Amino acid sequence: MSSVSKRKDKSGEYSQAMGKWEVKKDAAVRLLSLYDEIRPAIKEHERDSQDWQQVWRRNGYKQAVINIEFDL
Repeated sequence: MSSVSKRKDKSGEYSQAMGKWEVKKDAAVRLLSLYDEIRPAIKEHERDSQDWQQVWRRNGYKQAVINIEFDL
């Protein structure tokens, strides 16, 4: 293989690698943008989940107290 054709092969590989890198970079930017859009809903869900856990614990405690009272 001549040095010119080797350079063309390397140049083509480089272009291909850069093209893939650009695609990955664009995908990462789009994913971050999408996450920024849905972040408020995620935060709200986390707050709701914490509220429900507190209610569940409180109700579980009440139920345990009721059960103890009936056992006495």
